[in-house]
Amino acid sequence: MIGDYVLRLAIMLPLVCGLIIAGLWLAKRYNLGGLAGGLKSRSTTRSAARLSETVFLTPAVKLAVVDFEGKRLLLAVTKQGANLLSEVPAISFTVEDEDDAR
Repeated sequence: MIGDYVLRLAIMLPLVCGLIIAGLWLAKRYNLGGLAGGLKSRSTTRSAARLSETVFLTPAVKLAVVDFEGKRLLLAVTKQGANLLSEVPAISFTVEDEDDAR
């Protein structure tokens, strides 16, 4: 009876620990740790800067497109900081009616 319990424990404990480690690695790899902060910041108030898109080049380097004061900025973001790669005027889009879109 105790041998059965020890056998189950010996199998399940490494499995659960492995799942925890894999989940933490995935959260770090895909930058999922910042999801709670991102959801809280999406309130009705408008900010001067808006993050349009991000693309991960490596786990430590990503490209970010930011709209700021009528300009669209392409930034290279690392742990050490951000570097401006390109700056163009922001493009404003208008939504047409469904009948006009055809």
